[in-house]
Amino acid sequence: VAVTGDEAAVELGLVASSRVAGDGLVDQLFLPAVHPAVVAALREPVWDRWDALAVIECATVVCGIAVADIAAKRAAVDIAEIRFDDSMGGRSSVRLVGPVGEVNVAVDAATDYARSNGTLVRVVTIPNPHDDLRAHLTAGRSENAW
Repeated sequence: VAVTGDEAAVELGLVASSRVAGDGLVDQLFLPAVHPAVVAALREPVWDRWDALAVIECATVVCGIAVADIAAKRAAVDIAEIRFDDSMGGRSSVRLVGPVGEVNVAVDAATDYARSNGTLVRVVTIPNPHDDLRAHLTAGRSENAW
């Protein structure tokens, strides 16, 4: 469940929904100053720059959103895509693109967060990826279950 709006109202909603979820709650995130690139990537993939590609896979959807936010705030990268749905078993993957150095800075910050809470599954960074990979990643994308 995702809720947006006034910061105080969202925080109250999170507290209330956490109580309702009880032991069924897997993860949660309160992100009062989400980077606009996160919201944009959740709506539609952004594959503008292609100097380097990083894929960060997390054990939860919440972690994926958090690492995307951290990456966008820490370095000059584009969040190309945030993917998650039931077929991924509750996991998420975040694809970052941009200059190699910036992607490396973003990956370091994002994976530090994911490692610290035990939700990092894997990460890969590809400098100068081949155009065929781009075609494969962007072809026939299904909508996020967001």
